[in-house]
Amino acid sequence: MAHQTTITEDRSAEPAPLTDVARNMSDVVQTLRRLANLQARLLMLDLKISGRRMILPVVLSLAGAGFILGGFPVLLASLAWLLSQTGGLPHALALLIATVVGMLLGGALLGAGALLFRENLRGLRRLQQELVENLRDIKDAMSHGDKH
Repeated sequence: MAHQTTITEDRSAEPAPLTDVARNMSDVVQTLRRLANLQARLLMLDLKISGRRMILPVVLSLAGAGFILGGFPVLLASLAWLLSQTGGLPHALALLIATVVGMLLGGALLGAGALLFRENLRGLRRLQQELVENLRDIKDAMSHGDKH
């Protein structure tokens, strides 16, 4: 290793030759390139897997948003009908009940979509953990020397 010294026959210490330093730097550079390549491959794999898993959450979220957005005009119409028809509450109440049911259904779909989004994004944490471990290994190797 570059940080090591060589002991000669007369027990004196000599610094490691410059060729060893160059070879060790070359090894470090090759290791860093390999780690960067593996990290990029892991990112692509995680994005591919997460992308496939995101289809259902997107569909559920869009459907939920559609129900909720569609429920607001009915809610406003129900309230207007209720205010104008103080004696004929059954029509407004029926519209109000339909609105509440639609909004509850939309909220449930949005909630399911949000849970699935969160679950699928956890797959990308593996990439982050691997990167942190690789950087820690590189730091240790450079500060303490490679023990191979």
